[in-house]
Amino acid sequence: MGKSASALFVRPNWADTIVNRRFRYLMDYLFWVGNSIVCYALETGLLFQDLIKDDATRSNVETKLKEDDPIFFFHASHGGENEITGQNMSNLICCPGTCLCSQANHTVLSGRIVYTLSCLSAKELGPEVINAGGISYIGYELPLQICVYEGYDMDGAFEDIWVGGAKALIEDKNTGEVYNWLKKRYQYWISYWEMRVHWVKPIILSCLRQDLRALKLLGKMDAKIR
Repeated sequence: MGKSASALFVRPNWADTIVNRRFRYLMDYLFWVGNSIVCYALETGLLFQDLIKDDATRSNVETKLKEDDPIFFFHASHGGENEITGQNMSNLICCPGTCLCSQANHTVLSGRIVYTLSCLSAKELGPEVINAGGISYIGYELPLQICVYEGYDMDGAFEDIWVGGAKALIEDKNTGEVYNWLKKRYQYWISYWEMRVHWVKPIILSCLRQDLRALKLLGKMDAKIR
């Protein structure tokens, strides 16, 4: 039996790095981004499970992936070169590599399309997921940069890109189309800020340029979740 045209969203949220801007903690920002994606999934009728906060644990993820067998896995939290994390920086999914991984479980993402907003994980975890039979992995191989100053063209620029990528997958665009859309959207905001005169301009441009360099699509370029 093939994977179901459904999704598992994994969205931890805890008091991590204090940013004291629009959001008190960095994870609050990622959780806010994830809320927009969940709302869009509801609007489009996509079937999904949403593991948030204390439910965003390794055991719960493994159980839901086994029970529901969704094709789409969305994750927003911290990561390392060979891992992505759950609630309170707990180990969620990992493979052998740079960071400690006492029990590898990356094979749970076999046969799935992964879209993760996390640092570094496309460097080691992503390739190992693909080697283990993963369909596609969209993520970042460098630290994921965020500007948290409030504004539609400041913190909102990152929401626009990250939410837009997930929406495009939910709309049934293939992974290659989504990857190209993300690159073009980064370029749009980079061009926008290159023309602006504002004190925060160097910060935002540095973040956007690094994220664009770090963005990776591994695996198939023609995969869809529907």
